[in-house]
Amino acid sequence: GGTEGIEIGFVTDMPSETSNYQNSLFPIAVTIKNKGEYPIKKSTVIAQIVGTFTDKNFVLSKTKSTTVQDLIPISQGLDAIEYDETTIDLGQAKYTAEMYAPYISPDLKVDVCYPYKTIFKIDDLCIPTVSRLNEPEECTVDGTKNLVIAGSNSGAPVQITTLREERQQNAVRVTMDITKVGDGKVIECVDNPESKDLNKVKVTINSDVQCSFPDGTSGSTGIITLKSDNTQRLICEKAGVTGKSYLMNFEVALDYNFKQSISKQIRINK
Repeated sequence: GGTEGIEIGFVTDMPSETSNYQNSLFPIAVTIKNKGEYPIKKSTVIAQIVGTFTDKNFVLSKTKSTTVQDLIPISQGLDAIEYDETTIDLGQAKYTAEMYAPYISPDLKVDVCYPYKTIFKIDDLCIPTVSRLNEPEECTVDGTKNLVIAGSNSGAPVQITTLREERQQNAVRVTMDITKVGDGKVIECVDNPESKDLNKVKVTINSDVQCSFPDGTSGSTGIITLKSDNTQRLICEKAGVTGKSYLMNFEVALDYNFKQSISKQIRINK
């Protein structure tokens, strides 16, 4: 469970909060911890220095770097290990501009972007009968019930927060709300992202359903775009059965890229 993918932080004293000096190199590195339930392949997590440290007053040995090892998901960790972690080395920085005060206190900001996946599973989606015979029902469709419960979603920052079904004449309608629940942005991991790179989530359903996607396509796989309130509704239909109604396993995969940011104020002495 949980709403995190990865957790990021600065490595202790990389850089120091106070012991940095004009025209002297100091190191920058961040820790990456996989707090979710999806494995992360090496080189897919991109850390990049942004903001003040990229202006002409600083010299950087590198502005971006990636992970050098795979990170297993929390669900596959050993009992004694809470999460898998690694470090991304972002090289060294040096402040070279004139200083007229004893020190300055700039903010160091790092963006971290990575691909992630959410797996959603329930085992009680009711597929109704279309038979007019009075057959015994294994299940009935309750249009008022949210079928999402604790544990339906794997630990991840984008999840299905509500799923309701409604009986139609010869089918069942499934309505899902897909929501960004973690801190960060759903955004493609590209340089200078544009509006078209924002809030895209690929939805893949393991069942023979017809979903109406916002781009006009239909089927069991497609792309949705989260709205400004961080959610998007997807409506699907599955045909009923001629025999008696039954409960089925319903599984959805959500694929997306996610960006988080960290910052800390450091002191650079004259």
